[in-house]
Amino acid sequence: MIRHSPATLQRLGIALVMLSSSGLRASTPAPAPDPLAGLTLPSVPADAPKLKLKALKPPREHEALVPRIATHHKRVALAATLYHEGNNPATRKPSDTGGQLAARWRQLAAHTRGVFVLRDALYSQQDHPFRHSPFAPLLPPSWVTLAAQHVADKRPIQPMRAPALDDDAAWRKLKLAEAFGSFPPQETLHAHATGKGAFARNARQTLRQLAAHTDALLAAAPHGPDAVARAGAARIAWSDRAYFGQKLRRDHVIPIFVEHPTAHEITEGKGMIPEGFKTTPALVRAVRNAIYRARLADGDLAIERYDLSRPKDRARAIKLLEDLIPPKDPSKRTARVWLWVTGPLDPKKKLAGEGPLRYTAAFVKEARAARIDMTRLELFGKPPVSPPRPTKRAPDARAKALKAAIAAHKRAGLSYVSVNLYPDQL
Repeated sequence: MIRHSPATLQRLGIALVMLSSSGLRASTPAPAPDPLAGLTLPSVPADAPKLKLKALKPPREHEALVPRIATHHKRVALAATLYHEGNNPATRKPSDTGGQLAARWRQLAAHTRGVFVLRDALYSQQDHPFRHSPFAPLLPPSWVTLAAQHVADKRPIQPMRAPALDDDAAWRKLKLAEAFGSFPPQETLHAHATGKGAFARNARQTLRQLAAHTDALLAAAPHGPDAVARAGAARIAWSDRAYFGQKLRRDHVIPIFVEHPTAHEITEGKGMIPEGFKTTPALVRAVRNAIYRARLADGDLAIERYDLSRPKDRARAIKLLEDLIPPKDPSKRTARVWLWVTGPLDPKKKLAGEGPLRYTAAFVKEARAARIDMTRLELFGKPPVSPPRPTKRAPDARAKALKAAIAAHKRAGLSYVSVNLYPDQL
């Protein structure tokens, strides 16, 4: 039997589409291949170092608070009754293998009510592309948009190229354009992969796994852009389950996705569109919905970031929610969308400015008038609240500030309060 590469299959598919559009008869293509064929969920190493944990039992009234996780402390304080916010760089240690880091994240998640994890771009995920051996690296969502647009435009997708791990000669000869094909080139990652040392091996492993992800997109290409979107969505959702474990992903892990990126965040690879890439709103919406729905099938999903003082941002958020959590969803999913919302922010600073409380009433009114299942929507305000420290003169200053913040958020329709504190500082 003749075995065709994904690129060849893609070219054959485009030829079939062209024949069909010209009025000539073309054979019906076979069903799109399973994008997860051959994949199995990995296990973390049994001998991975265990964190020393400090289990907290906060008072019931504090269950509305969402603190940050402090993994740099000798004993990591966590509360099983609280949601927590994770931090990718702070959770890594230079000596980690990818498996050890994944084991640490699983341990953290298991001891919380839920943990928010940023997982939406090549350098914005738990695996670092070259500082650690990869465990289950994410396929960047914007790469799925790029591949789907190529297919919609009947342009061939050039595959990534990643030689055998130990073929040093092939890696040294590998050009940047060859390594990434049609996908966004990553100069630093390429430089490490074609170099020497531990970072080189890590980078090569990452590139090989990314190439496997993108091969699944190429294999779906003969079946159209929707098939490419579904294949990418399946690989992304699978990588979440692979990294955290299926049960933890469902019950304790809430991936965060930047759907509404700033100009700077686009340069970081966030959002649905690669920097400088031309596409159409309809295609972006189709790819975005495929990815988000696949993730919602596995559990809650957090999406950021919308300034509720701006009508344009409110309208964008409502259209997104109508697509993801309509009333009487035929998929019968029950997972929630955590919509991260703000007021006006300072464009010169990172996540600094006014919170959303003055503006939520208008948004909730508009959302209730739209086709949205409000029982599956959780508004989550940013920037975080930074309460004062207790002092000798005001030993209860922090407690009073937290109580006031909880009450103010509740009046505005927000059930939870993001706080710039660690769990043992509440």
